[in-house]
Amino acid sequence: MPQQQSVRRTLRATYTVAPGDPFLAGHFPGFPLVPGLFLTQYLIGLVSAQEALDPAGPVLLEKARFRRPVQPGTPVGVEAEVLRDEGTVQVSAALTADSVPVADVRLRFGGRAAGHIGARAEGASPPDTPPAADIESVIPHRGPALLVDAVTRIEPSRLIRTRAAAREVPALGASSVFPPGLLLESWAQSAVALACWTRPNPRVTSGLVTLLAGVRKARLLAPVPLGAVLEHECVVVRDLGDTVITSGTCHADGRPVLEVEQLTLALRAAGTLVSATPVSSRSTNEGA
Repeated sequence: MPQQQSVRRTLRATYTVAPGDPFLAGHFPGFPLVPGLFLTQYLIGLVSAQEALDPAGPVLLEKARFRRPVQPGTPVGVEAEVLRDEGTVQVSAALTADSVPVADVRLRFGGRAAGHIGARAEGASPPDTPPAADIESVIPHRGPALLVDAVTRIEPSRLIRTRAAAREVPALGASSVFPPGLLLESWAQSAVALACWTRPNPRVTSGLVTLLAGVRKARLLAPVPLGAVLEHECVVVRDLGDTVITSGTCHADGRPVLEVEQLTLALRAAGTLVSATPVSSRSTNEGA
């Protein structure tokens, strides 16, 4: 069989989330921001369309760094170097707004299609497991942007388990599956809740705000149909006070669908967002 040749090309595109998108009313109330993982989802969709890939298929988010917040209505330019080689598609992308870098993302499509995580270990929740409504007193996300429905177990500063339903988000287009970027956003909100449980702040306009700084080796293993029940498990790997490193998994209807080696959160003064201009803000991270 003849050896498949490598093909390299550059993709360029522009992505804008409309200021009136209802999803952003909950991300965040009084100070709407485009979720950093929306940008990742757009990149997955762009490359999938151009390379004839399944946008819900297995993909590895090798690394993402979110540099600055993006407000709705701000055009985000995407320049992606795409290498197709030996059954995989590797992507290295730079995202900018007003010529200012906002994110760097590396993706890989293909390769291992199944994870090593098994069924989630069952166990009785401790007696101090909080009611679902408590999550809104801890993190600033609100509907429809709140993608966590219930906290099923909490061991502050150590572990959280949450439950959510995979539901349609119109801002990302109609689909029969839950977009991979939104699966990771839902998991990231669980990580924010864990990081903030002992230092809650349900607003982004005061106190310390938890921001998504970066992701390393998040593997999206399989498509998640709309309506599936998501069970997230997130643990704190290291808490440095102003930086919290987390890892964990997600199961959908009992199947492993996501494993996250590292997701890093940064706690910053609210002024880094409140004083931000549409893109040339002084912040160094994106909202989770």
